Amino acid sequence: IGIGNAGNQIAELAKVTKDIPGIAINSSQKDLTNVTHIKRIVVGDQKGAGKNRSDAIKFIKEQIQSLLKEDTFLDVIVPHDVIFVVSSICGGTGSGMSPILTDILMRKFPEKKFILVEVWPPLRESLAAQQNGIDYLKEVQSNIPNCVYMAFDNNKLCDLPTSEMMKQVNQEIVECMDVIQGQYL
Repeated sequence: IGIGNAGNQIAELAKVTKDIPGIAINSSQKDLTNVTHIKRIVVGDQKGAGKNRSDAIKFIKEQIQSLLKEDTFLDVIVPHDVIFVVSSICGGTGSGMSPILTDILMRKFPEKKFILVEVWPPLRESLAAQQNGIDYLKEVQSNIPNCVYMAFDNNKLCDLPTSEMMKQVNQEIVECMDVIQGQYL
C-alpha cells in the first residue's frame, strides 16, 4: 500500500520491476496521475495535504470506514500474508495517513503481518518536513508500538541530485520487499 507521493512511486516501482501487487492511496488526484500500473484511490479533498499532516489525518479518519469496504483496497490485503505500508515520514498525506491506517489494519486483520516502510528525509529538507518526521515517529512509537517497520534514510545519499537519490532509495526498498517475499536465498 503506497500512501502519498513517495509511497505511490514505490508501490508502482514494486509492481513494474518485481510484479509485487499494490495500490496507491493519495489525497492528491494530480499525484495519482503519475501512477499507471496499479490501482489508485483518492482520499480527501483531491487537492492534496500539502505537507500538512493534520489534513491527511482528518481525511483518513473521515473515509476509513468506506475504504475498508472497498474491494479495490481489500484485494491487496485479503489474499496476502504480509502487507507493506509505504510512505515518506516528512510529507503530508503519507506521514499523516500511514500510521493511522497501519494501526487500524493491524487490529482489523490480526492474522496478517503489516510492515510500515518509512522513507526518512535528508537533513536539507525544510524544518516543516523535519517536524512532520518527528511527529510521525512519535505517533508510531506511542500508538502502534508493536508495529514492524523498515526505515530508509534519504540522507545517506544526499550528495546526489534529488531525483537520483529518490530513485536509489526507492529501488533499495523494492529489493528489500523482494527479499522478504523469499525471492532470494
